[in-house]
Amino acid sequence: KSNLGVKKNWMFVKEYMFNRYNKIILLEDDIIPNSDFIEFMSNCLFKYEDEIKVKNITSYCPPIQIPENYNYDIFFSTRHCSWGMATWKRVWNEFKKTEQSHKAILDSKKNKEILYKGGNDFLPMLIADYFGWNNSIGIWWAWTSLKNDGVNINPTRSLTRNIGHDNSGVHSKLTSKFDVQVSKNLQTLRFPKVIGINKELDNLLFN
Repeated sequence: KSNLGVKKNWMFVKEYMFNRYNKIILLEDDIIPNSDFIEFMSNCLFKYEDEIKVKNITSYCPPIQIPENYNYDIFFSTRHCSWGMATWKRVWNEFKKTEQSHKAILDSKKNKEILYKGGNDFLPMLIADYFGWNNSIGIWWAWTSLKNDGVNINPTRSLTRNIGHDNSGVHSKLTSKFDVQVSKNLQTLRFPKVIGINKELDNLLFN
């Protein structure tokens, strides 16, 4: 009967779904997936279900230049994106146990350094959340992963596109900066043998 806002809506959805399932795929209303989206997310969900270090699966890849000699379809990063994502109940439980205090982060050099590992934009996001200038659990979801030494799965080719950058999105402005061509017809997924941050690709995301 009323608009809950993004933050309350996400909290409600995750609580509702994780009371029923151990792993879920989430799509916001302005995210358009390609035909391989479900298969990609499902394969990653099952493959890394018991890998405690892995926190999230992202299906969006920004327009970055993946090195030609990188021979896998995913890479691990300190960062994830909510534009088509998947995760596990174990991460949701971790999220609920992780302290969400602006003061605890801003007053601690160590905590700020942990937050910076996710990108230079995370501190402004935290401040905006403190003042109520945004309405998202995104910064706290990211903080949970960083605080618990997590890594996140990112695709080397985008399986989704965000059509909310036409001024219709709650937290976005008119821009073509994040426009991508979604990949199609992925063959058998090639996974890295080791779970660990790829610093080269991580830096591409940050930049």
